[in-house]
Amino acid sequence: MAIIENGINGGLTGTVGTVTGYYLHGKYAIRSKRKTSKKNKIGSATQKAARSRFTIMQQFLKPIVGFVRIGFNMKSKKRMMTANNVAKSYNMLNSQNANGAIDYAKVCLTYGNI
Repeated sequence: MAIIENGINGGLTGTVGTVTGYYLHGKYAIRSKRKTSKKNKIGSATQKAARSRFTIMQQFLKPIVGFVRIGFNMKSKKRMMTANNVAKSYNMLNSQNANGAIDYAKVCLTYGNI
């Protein structure tokens, strides 16, 4: 069941048939329901490596997510992403090697002027 906010011209939250509506960053958005794919669940060797790197960075940032939300707040508003996603993206690109090992000297917990 979905709810239409502010009448017929408002945004949609919830699911109607194959469409899901949600509110993110001050805007309403809709997308189709995702379909599961057996091919993507198994994953190739490069997909497994990328998933592993992602998991390592997520586990590293998890205990300090409150601090990261403040530190990457301005950058997240510019990129229209959550602060946690921006921090994860930045640190995966700049402080992680191909094996997933983290170089702690290159880790960034804040970005820009606060």
